[in-house]
Amino acid sequence: MAKRTILGEGKVKTINALICNRFNIDESLIYQTRRGEENIPRLFAISLSRELSGLSFPEIAKRYKIKSYKTVASSIFRLKERMKISNRIRKDYIKLLKTCSQQES
Repeated sequence: MAKRTILGEGKVKTINALICNRFNIDESLIYQTRRGEENIPRLFAISLSRELSGLSFPEIAKRYKIKSYKTVASSIFRLKERMKISNRIRKDYIKLLKTCSQQES
């Protein structure tokens, strides 16, 4: 488990850097949440971390300073629902997914 965590941690850092670059934001915004406001870069980071790093929900929750792993699951679900509605969000996500996957190689 320690090896997976270390590999996942590196992947999460790469994902965060790419998202900050893509959305031109400071990394601290990925860790912030406000009730009633949607933080698309944060949702992207959480979902990509799950998809590419292989980390569990509790491990991702710890990295993004989220109190409950259930919030991670609901964030991923919420992003998937938004991608069904918005072509722009879906295209941005797919582009970031491809970029992050290439960084892995």
